[in-house]
Parts: sequence; C-alpha cells; structure tokens
Amino acid sequence: CLGVTMGITAGALLWYNAREKARDDRFYYDYEEQDSSLDMEEITIPTYPTGQGAELTVEPAGGRELTAQEIYQQVNPSVVTVLAQLEDGVSVGTGVIFTQDGYILTNYHVVEGGRDCGITLDNGRSYEVKYVAGDMKNDLAVLKVDLTGLPFATFGDSDALTVGDKVYAIGNPLGVEL
Repeated sequence: CLGVTMGITAGALLWYNAREKARDDRFYYDYEEQDSSLDMEEITIPTYPTGQGAELTVEPAGGRELTAQEIYQQVNPSVVTVLAQLEDGVSVGTGVIFTQDGYILTNYHVVEGGRDCGITLDNGRSYEVKYVAGDMKNDLAVLKVDLTGLPFATFGDSDALTVGDKVYAIGNPLGVEL
C-alpha cells in the first residue's frame, strides 16, 4: 500500500509540475509574441532635426524634502496633454516639458501610429509638435514644440531612492484635468 501511495503521489507531483511548466512556457511564448516589433505602427508625425543638443538633466540628491503640494506646484506647469492623430482616431496621453525651449518627454505608445501631434499646456493653449525620437521597448518618446521660456520640470536621481521612500506621479491622463 505504501508503495502504491508513494507512486500515486510521485505521479501527481510530476503531472502537476509538467502542467505548470507548460503553462509558464505558454505565458512566455504569448508575451514574446505580443512584444514583437512586427506589431509596431509607423510614426509619421513630422520630425524635428536631431543633434540639436537637448538633454534631460538630473539634479543631484539633497536639499529638504518637499511636500506633495510643493511638488505639484513646481511640476504641474510643465505637464502637457499630448494628442496624436491616428489613422482611425486619436491617442491621448500626458507628457512633461523638460527644457525651457520645448522638449517634451511622453510615452511611445501615445504617439505610435501617429500622423500629426499636438499638445495642450496647463494654461489651455494648444500647439503643434514635432517628433524627435522614441524608444518603443522603454515606452519613451521625445517631442518638440517651437516655443521658448516654457516652465520645465527638474528631474531627481532615482538611484538616490530606497524602498519605502515616497514618490509621486503627476500627469494628465486621458486629458482629464489634474
């Protein structure tokens, strides 16, 4: 009896492990299929010349900790709504101005497949933008508006954070006012 029980138990464990492995393999297979660059839609938004020297600067860690309200007051003027005209509709997302001369960081999926693109500033004014560059795998894209003197966000060093530190996400999802 003991041998039969151990045999059934061992068989059940082998069957369970084989089933779990098959399910895990199926998950990774599906994930890889969805991540395929063949599914990428071409961006035909007018482009801005590259090599102009724009860079996102990171402020060194230090200084006093800001309150959520202070962070909002500093960052909100640099938050924009991004609208990309697609073949069959409009993609809406959020972005942040990171230079005073109009470079904007947004998500790649917002502009993917776009033909034209515009932004709306926090003051309600709208402008056409050009596409500078993008990175589909990291879901990042850079846009450029031909304006100067814009409010821009400063970026901190995420390497200075530790588990448990407070972080805030400020954006304008789907064009809904903050």
